[in-house]
Amino acid sequence: MVKIKLLMSILLLLSGFILYATETLEPEFRIRGNKAGNLWSFGDTVNFRALPLDVLSDNMVVSTRKLTAYRKELAAGKAVATATMPADWVGITGTVFDYHGIKIAEHAVDTDTFSRSGWSWKPAEPGFYSIIFTAKSKFGEVKTLSESMRSGSGWTVKIPPAVIQRKVHDFAVLTPAPVGRGVGFGLSLRPVYRNEEALKMIPMIGFEYVRFHYIPWYQMEKTKGKIDWGPLDATVKMLRQLGIKHFAGNIWGTPKWASSNPDAPGKSIRQDYYAAYAPAKLSNYSDFQEALIRRYPDIKYWEVWNEPHFPGQSIFWRSSPEEFVKLQKTAYATIKKLQPDATVWIGGMGMRYLQFYHKIMELGVGNSFDVLPLHGRDIDPEPFNEVNRQFGIKPKPWVNGEWHAVLYKTGSNAMPSEARLAYNMMLDLLESLRNKVSKVTVWAWTQGTEREFIEHFRKHGEKAVSIGGMLRVHPCYEPRMALAVLSAFINNFSGQISFLAHYAFADRLQQAALLESNGGKILYFWQNSDKPLKPAPQLAVMLQKGEVRSWDGRKVKANASFMMRPSQMYMLKSPDARIIAKWTKINGKIVAEKKIVLNRDVYGNYESGRLFDSQMNIIANQQHWHSINRFITMPGKTLSGSVPEGKFALAFSDEGMDLLVEIKDHKHVQNYPQKKIWDGDSVQFAIDAAGKGRSEDRILFNAALAKTGPLLMKHCAPAMIGDLPARYTYPPGEVKYGKIAIEQQPGMLIYKIHISRDDLYSFVYQKGKPIRFSLLVNDNNGDGRKGYLEWSSGIGRNNAPEQYGTMTPYIKSKKIAGQKDLTFKGGGTADLGSVIAKVNAPNGSISESLRTPLLKLTEGTAYHISFSAKGNMKIRAFAGIVGNDGKTTRMNLIKPQTLVPSSWRTLEHTFIVPKNTRRVYICIFSWNEHGFFEVKDFSLKSGLSK
Repeated sequence: MVKIKLLMSILLLLSGFILYATETLEPEFRIRGNKAGNLWSFGDTVNFRALPLDVLSDNMVVSTRKLTAYRKELAAGKAVATATMPADWVGITGTVFDYHGIKIAEHAVDTDTFSRSGWSWKPAEPGFYSIIFTAKSKFGEVKTLSESMRSGSGWTVKIPPAVIQRKVHDFAVLTPAPVGRGVGFGLSLRPVYRNEEALKMIPMIGFEYVRFHYIPWYQMEKTKGKIDWGPLDATVKMLRQLGIKHFAGNIWGTPKWASSNPDAPGKSIRQDYYAAYAPAKLSNYSDFQEALIRRYPDIKYWEVWNEPHFPGQSIFWRSSPEEFVKLQKTAYATIKKLQPDATVWIGGMGMRYLQFYHKIMELGVGNSFDVLPLHGRDIDPEPFNEVNRQFGIKPKPWVNGEWHAVLYKTGSNAMPSEARLAYNMMLDLLESLRNKVSKVTVWAWTQGTEREFIEHFRKHGEKAVSIGGMLRVHPCYEPRMALAVLSAFINNFSGQISFLAHYAFADRLQQAALLESNGGKILYFWQNSDKPLKPAPQLAVMLQKGEVRSWDGRKVKANASFMMRPSQMYMLKSPDARIIAKWTKINGKIVAEKKIVLNRDVYGNYESGRLFDSQMNIIANQQHWHSINRFITMPGKTLSGSVPEGKFALAFSDEGMDLLVEIKDHKHVQNYPQKKIWDGDSVQFAIDAAGKGRSEDRILFNAALAKTGPLLMKHCAPAMIGDLPARYTYPPGEVKYGKIAIEQQPGMLIYKIHISRDDLYSFVYQKGKPIRFSLLVNDNNGDGRKGYLEWSSGIGRNNAPEQYGTMTPYIKSKKIAGQKDLTFKGGGTADLGSVIAKVNAPNGSISESLRTPLLKLTEGTAYHISFSAKGNMKIRAFAGIVGNDGKTTRMNLIKPQTLVPSSWRTLEHTFIVPKNTRRVYICIFSWNEHGFFEVKDFSLKSGLSK
């Protein structure tokens, strides 16, 4: 009757730990809740029952259907099958825990009761909970009941299944929904999603609309004029019956007969590639759009395609930007003709799509959509708004068309706890509300694998599978913690949510956000440390004035001993306005990024264009060389004999990156495996994809002349979260979308490397933008890695992108301003000689300055100032940056320097002109001092490397 498995284990229960040093066993029945997805409304009695195995099935789809039917019979009061308990069992105990692993309740029933009516418990408050069942025998033995859980297969790699035992059942008790909740939150579903069990839960959570991702034209109209409405009709009908009244339709995928490339080879994880090309005749697309509108008049939000991008950058679109603009214009005209009150979304995009968005706006798409749907997390609509303004289009309202609330990939780093995932989700949601998001569409309901199988997938090389659903699927539908937290948030509001203010206390370790809807104001607050903290005094006063609840709806005693837990939020309805009025509002992101000081001492130039032709031949006169001249000896090695000499040139274009490296080395040694290729003679180079100095944003490559020939490896890259490029190498691996040629000459290796933009994910080249870059050359003469040459740092001894150098577009070296251009401003006097400018600062002087006129400099490029100075006071220098909006900001160039009157001191600094700069002036000045200073040889130059 019973499969016994001896497991002495520590059970990881979400963010808490519970020790069970007992035998576990897998009984010949399954324990299931009596409500769909283990979701109960507050006031319900939670009930778990033992189901005979014949009620379920090994097939997940069949098992879910059977379970739904069983629950219907149970709800209708009909007789249902009961499970037979082992004869030597006397009782079943259910122990309930909150998400911290703290025991909330414990209740035992005899085996006869458990078999007939199950185990029941009435929660005192809403929240997210977990339960563990144990069986007690008449001999006094206690065993924890478990269930086998089998992993799925991979997406990119075929892997063997794995089986683990799961002892926990997760469930949620949901807060009541308000009246007039609004249409702010929705869920993205496939159109063939007709699982009644999962659909029932949608309105319970608080979702008011469903976005059909996708409405597959290529599947529905396989033959011209013959549309298969069956799957979509059935799903829409079920959703309408559940009370869902609002829908968004995301149309993509061209049928083979209509495709502009019907014979395109290949297939992605979503569809054959012919479907990713634009239709040959746009009239075929508009005919299908018209048919959809006539059949489903209650779909009032229409999204044109999904994640269009440059060819190769998306699995969903492989045609040109020009073709997409034609498609978007056609769709907009068709929809507005038949449905003037509909809202048209352009094809949803991520932050990495900004360059593509600029291109299609340049092509005139701006008046052919009403709303900008952005996909992913950490969304900032402002860069897209800025593009709109460049082309005379007002910023569009934006929605998160696919909010990857808890999305995680098996190829990413260590997965956070469920509590931390929920916390990150809520921070991101608050940031979106601060940025005035109008709708949030959760992606996805169910997706990918379960977190218990991450290591198994990684072990077998599967890096692309998502863990992104709000529901667990295996061994049955259960809520994840994030779902309970999100439902509690949604049900706290009625109507549109407005973000009113952001506050911070205790050096930003504690923060709060004030939100408002038709139901009144609500204060959410949290702390950012990794240990419990007492509320800051400002918060503590507020918490005494009302009822504090945890983010999942449970009451919290906010007394003198109350400690705010890390990775958790709290909320307070109707906060005292008089107290809040005394708080100071702060600007900036909800999640304040850790301040990283970037190296500003190493600069270089990159060519805007190509260094090589299609055959990897060097294009003449296109190289701007940089010396690689700092040699670092490895620990335990001594520097003896000659060391390599090197130089490199770099270029970026819309096609990707070109790198040319020449290395003089008397002995070439490279006989190491791919995973240790850097131990031999090789070149390593890296890009900071975001330019912020964060380790997780680095893209690291290695090139070497191996025994098998030239080898180009990608060792690490930012986590692939929401984007699905068609062409991409998952690290670590040999670069698929690039070229390498290595010429070996006596005592010299010449590396010629091209990496396509596809394999530079998530870096996006923008013309004129500075790029954080580093390069080193490993040296091995046959006795191990001796050391390495480097240009900038951050690769060799540590992974520190903040140490990378800064590459700016090459512009011709030119003197922009000199000594004769300096003018004087201040309350003292100045002698502006042709060689030396002398400034006198009398007593009481506040500021005396030498300034250049307003200068037109090139955005994103480096400029170098230098001058000599002497005197008996301190001076400093800054650049006055006049933006396109006419406002002036200050960029400090030279910190306060103490001068002496007897000798000249040379001061210099390289700086980069920020984006959106109209004019710049340079100012050398004193502040609150009296005396004199002199300046000579002032120079401002462009096109310099350092």
